Amino acid sequence: SIILGFLNLQGLILFGLYALGIISALLMSYAMRKLVLTGSPSGLLMELPPYRVPRLSNVLKGVWQKSWSFIKKAGTVILVLSMVLWFLVSFPRNPAGGQLEINNSYAAMVGKTIQPVFEPLGFDWRISTILIPAFGARELAVAAMGTVLSVQMSEDDPKFEGKLTEMVGQSFAPEVLMALLIWFVFAPQCISTFAVLVRETGGYKWPLFVGVYTMVLAYVGALLARYIAPFIII
Repeated sequence: SIILGFLNLQGLILFGLYALGIISALLMSYAMRKLVLTGSPSGLLMELPPYRVPRLSNVLKGVWQKSWSFIKKAGTVILVLSMVLWFLVSFPRNPAGGQLEINNSYAAMVGKTIQPVFEPLGFDWRISTILIPAFGARELAVAAMGTVLSVQMSEDDPKFEGKLTEMVGQSFAPEVLMALLIWFVFAPQCISTFAVLVRETGGYKWPLFVGVYTMVLAYVGALLARYIAPFIII
């Protein structure tokens, strides 16, 4: 959709999510400074080297190395996760003429177990299942959602061939999707971040604190978004 004749709605939403994350980080930093980290700040002295204009060849080489490293690591993880999740949503098989297989699948069993926790947010077992691999890395949520919805859509209509955006639009209400977006703004979505926190803080106290308060922040934010969204979505 186009807003004001030249602004893309998807781009505006993405910009809004980034802006919300930045503003929230500043507010939480101020709150932590006043309520938790009340001691005197430690000094930091860093000597920066003189600036040099980088060579184009070095820039291109660095971009290629980082990009290829991400493709190998993230691509491998996403592929393996998609295969595992496909198995979980496709088995066990039910007799012909029974209920949709995905509703009795292993993934559904896991999702329905934790669904009561997320039900106030409007999340059903499918979204609850998607949130689990998303804790490993945020980008895994897209692959997980595509796998779950594609299996379900193919069961409803074997000839269905649609894009992920079309499947998401048919499966979830706008206010639920808004709550899901807000959830991903605040919730911890990368296990490696906590590994760094453990190493830098020398223990598990601060990583656990960060995990708990970000989860609470994400839950409250998603809950508010679900009930506010109907008033702002046209």
